[in-house]
Amino acid sequence: MAVCATRGELQRDKKKVKEMNMGYQLERLKKGDGCAAVGEERLRSEIERLVRQDGPRFARLWAYYQNPLKVCAVGAGEGGAERPYRQAQEWGLPSRITGLRSGREMFIGEQVDGVARKEVVIENDIGWRIETMVDYLFGKPLVISSAAPDEKRRELIGALARAIVARNGGILFLQQLALMGAVYGFVDVLVKVETCAGEIAREMPAEGSLEAGACGTQDLGEPPASGGGGSVGEGSATAVGSALVAGETSPAASADGEDSPAADDQAEKGASHNSLEALVERLARMIRLEIVEPARALPILSCDDYRVVEAYGQCYRVQKTEPISRRHDAAAKGRWWERIWKSVSADRARESENSVLMTEIISATRWQRYENEVLVAEGENSLGEIPLVHIQNTALPFEYGGASDVEPLIPLQDELNTRLSDRASRITLQSFKMYLGKGSTISRSFRWGQGGCGPATIRMRM
Repeated sequence: MAVCATRGELQRDKKKVKEMNMGYQLERLKKGDGCAAVGEERLRSEIERLVRQDGPRFARLWAYYQNPLKVCAVGAGEGGAERPYRQAQEWGLPSRITGLRSGREMFIGEQVDGVARKEVVIENDIGWRIETMVDYLFGKPLVISSAAPDEKRRELIGALARAIVARNGGILFLQQLALMGAVYGFVDVLVKVETCAGEIAREMPAEGSLEAGACGTQDLGEPPASGGGGSVGEGSATAVGSALVAGETSPAASADGEDSPAADDQAEKGASHNSLEALVERLARMIRLEIVEPARALPILSCDDYRVVEAYGQCYRVQKTEPISRRHDAAAKGRWWERIWKSVSADRARESENSVLMTEIISATRWQRYENEVLVAEGENSLGEIPLVHIQNTALPFEYGGASDVEPLIPLQDELNTRLSDRASRITLQSFKMYLGKGSTISRSFRWGQGGCGPATIRMRM
């Protein structure tokens, strides 16, 4: 019997391993009506489109906004005008200035024969334009309030909304939304519930707890607390507590100074106020607002209506954390063809070998997580809908993403950088001695370029 049980367990383990290695198992991802949310073929095509088409475009938009630097070595034969770095916006300059023929990605180009690198000047107008706009939108406190018709419910929902936003960064969170929306054209936010955070907050004191957040609720429209002391947002939460728990009866004291039933009611209301504020704080800790970078966003839209999201996913790569075994490392060191292959292999191939493709998908009924198309985790979606907030920068018809503020400025930015570089090149040439040879034969030892001429032999022919 023990042997039979062991064989049964082995068969079940093999079956489980087989299922885990089957690839995408999307038949359990259902929409609200019970139909399949996405098929395997469509998911692969969407991932391919994100990696091959949308991913490089989003990376280009972010590079033009941020204009990052890449450190490089200065060549031994340069003429004194070389700098030990390259900038991302050099991608849009003509090859007569950079000496490179740009490819599809930043910092990757092909050397042009016979063309030397000239003075390169970059003035990042896109960066300061976007940052000025973000500071204008969320540079000072704003007001977040509910539109519920009932006054008591409106105050309670407003206090909870301000606490949630404050716990997730407050003004900084809103500035990040504005920045990504302006650069990429849209930004997505996933609303996630963390029950463990609520359990931790249950044991923390309510008074003054909102002050420890990244942003105070007063910066989001919370009215100041009435009276001395108290926590941030105590005025609103206390008012709501009195309205919901004890009604609108104002406290009163007896004429002879003795405790009255109104004073007892006031004590009960104070305890209710604290409990309500603790409840709001606990709920705020349980809600996490996760900003999804558009470069990894994978919306699965309905074929009938582009405004309906049937499933939502994220696709990105993470570096492997498993250490390389000594046996594999020694074998790689001992085989010369493996060393040659590693030296000539492309960066993208090495990145694919050393990273894991993560794919997370959520539908109205279930969520799944894959690593290199292998299902590693899944669970039920208790909300019954996709907790997604989609924000467009400028709405475009029949498009999920909006219009980017960076993309139409790229040609203007390239033209500005080109003219500034041409002017700097002319100024540099005028700063050194110039030689004019007419009807002459100049030997190959003559050194052309910026920064002087060096040893040369000029033979004149009259």
